[in-house]
Amino acid sequence: MSKNKINLIMRYLLVLPLLLVFVTGICATEAKAAPPIGLVEFQDCIQDEDGLECEEKMTVTVPVSFGVTQTLDAVTVTKNDGQENGTLEETVRIEITKTVPIETYPLRYLHTVAYYPHEEVIQVPHPSSGCEGCIDCWNADYPTCGWTYQGSYQIPHSQGFCIAKTHEELARTCLWFRGEELVVGGPATTENPYATAHCMRLGDVYFHGYELSEYTKSYRINIKLSKGSESEEFELTPTDPVVVLTDGAFNFTAELLGDLDEYQGALELDNYILYIPSAPDTHPMVEDYQNNMLLVPREEVSRDGGEPDKVGVSFHTFRRLGSEYSVSEAGDGLHNQLFHKHNADLQKLVLNPNAECTYLVHGKRDFKGSMTFKAGMDKALKHKVNDINYSLISLTMDYAEIKDIDTQSIGIIKEAYVKTFTSMTEEGKMVVVISNEGDYPTDYIVTVTKCTMNIRGTSCPTGALCWAIPAQARSLNPGKEVTLEFDVFTRYNLDTSNECLVTLKSPTGKKYDSVWVVFDTKKHKSKYSWELQQKNEASELTPAGTECPNQPPDCSNAAPSVQTIWPANNKFVPVNITGVSDPDGDPVTITITSIMQDEPVDTVGDGQFVPDGKGIGTDTAEVRAERSGTRKVPGNGRVYTIGFTASDGKGGECSGTVKVGVPHDVEDTPLDDGALYDSTAGE
Repeated sequence: MSKNKINLIMRYLLVLPLLLVFVTGICATEAKAAPPIGLVEFQDCIQDEDGLECEEKMTVTVPVSFGVTQTLDAVTVTKNDGQENGTLEETVRIEITKTVPIETYPLRYLHTVAYYPHEEVIQVPHPSSGCEGCIDCWNADYPTCGWTYQGSYQIPHSQGFCIAKTHEELARTCLWFRGEELVVGGPATTENPYATAHCMRLGDVYFHGYELSEYTKSYRINIKLSKGSESEEFELTPTDPVVVLTDGAFNFTAELLGDLDEYQGALELDNYILYIPSAPDTHPMVEDYQNNMLLVPREEVSRDGGEPDKVGVSFHTFRRLGSEYSVSEAGDGLHNQLFHKHNADLQKLVLNPNAECTYLVHGKRDFKGSMTFKAGMDKALKHKVNDINYSLISLTMDYAEIKDIDTQSIGIIKEAYVKTFTSMTEEGKMVVVISNEGDYPTDYIVTVTKCTMNIRGTSCPTGALCWAIPAQARSLNPGKEVTLEFDVFTRYNLDTSNECLVTLKSPTGKKYDSVWVVFDTKKHKSKYSWELQQKNEASELTPAGTECPNQPPDCSNAAPSVQTIWPANNKFVPVNITGVSDPDGDPVTITITSIMQDEPVDTVGDGQFVPDGKGIGTDTAEVRAERSGTRKVPGNGRVYTIGFTASDGKGGECSGTVKVGVPHDVEDTPLDDGALYDSTAGE
């Protein structure tokens, strides 16, 4: 390198501090120095094919997030041969903005399912009538339900199943089997014998189910250069990250280096299946598919059709339910299908058009503002990331010196509160008022974090970890204030006190102010979200208007939870009564009524503890692990006799006793000499 070129570079670098002082004086007489955002680097000389060449450049690295405009002022220096300090030109204003990032979730086809699989019950003659009854054989040409075909393929197990009562069952007039509640005339009896065919029908519309792949993110970095009356605008994207300007008034290179960190507000949807109406093409739901897409958790979907009461249940699974005819109703096994989920959300929207839906995509807060639901839209899920997130931009300019990137003024939180609201509603609003207390226009970020577990800020599908309240950014002039509103939701239906930490900081993370906000929520008086339909598990179904006599509990199979107690360590051992049942399926309550034993309560060799039994009036007896006898006068062990009563709560009762033994030695069997002594004596 020649001595002249070396001197030129050195003179230029030495004059930079002087330029900064000069520019501040003529261009920002009211401004005060502020720390720049990012990193500034100088590039000196490079080696090319012709030897050493020197290019004087400055590169600044700037973080930018949506909602905040980054503004830089650069003063270019023109140098002519023989001129050491060069000539100051006009200021180049650089404005950088970022659009809200959008996550797009690609789809992978999983399966096709019926929208409304349901059960049809057909009444047919009972076999005892001598007529041909219900047919459900696997090789039948014409089963009672018929066969279901996919094209020309006959789907196995689609013939349904049959139920026919025995003569003994027909004689019980109050015995209801699956599907009989739908038949006119009541249950099948000796006087009204019939059988039933149970057919799984698929309905008239089908949905494709798609798994959701890892999202791809898209956004635009818009850069505007202004110099006097000239301006130039261009954009950077993750797929087109570099722009180079070499002609005209600007000599400029911009590069998108990437994102500083992962998106905090990204949705985790890998545990969900997206269902889109698919066939037939002329069905109204298929034509209006954009308003009928459903997002369903995987745990509510059966991939192989083998689980009842889940989306995608198969004919084979439905046929298995035929063995449970005495404890099930028509429709059991076919609950919680797309039809039920869809209509539950539609009912919500009828009552409140702004309600948060559980399954309908167009009614979920995470997608309402992110997608335009119109005919012909892409069959995909898109979500706007409304939380603050930074991308890193590199800007390189020839013969330039950065005057300033940003100015910062101290800010304060003047007020922050949440009025008491009802849990599980959209009434929760956090109000935060911030103010610029300094001398410069400043960008501020307000975050709401560290909330108690009951508080969330976004609408999330079940199981998703997205409870954060999105941050907000604002630019404020000196002395100005702004009021921000944050949506606050609850995870649970509770009467409780809650708290969140509100923080005011700069885009670089500098903290200005913070305050804890404490507020209350009231319990909602009715169910907010649709829950899985509960199945009837009673052994006999009695329709309204039919009264059957109550049958008492059965104590004939009663047994103790512990039959033999060892070691004999004088400690109390709890004993429960098992084996008691109720013919009507009513819940049974056990009450201990007596505890007797065949040895005196306090005698030789038993440890001299009293009483030996307790628990009268409760559902659990406690007996002492002891027996009488010595080495010289050995006993034959102790036997406790525990009396109890079982009640069904409807006036039906039964009583009984169970026996529990304590052997004299571990290898012995205790002998029962009769219930002679009250074990509770001495209580």
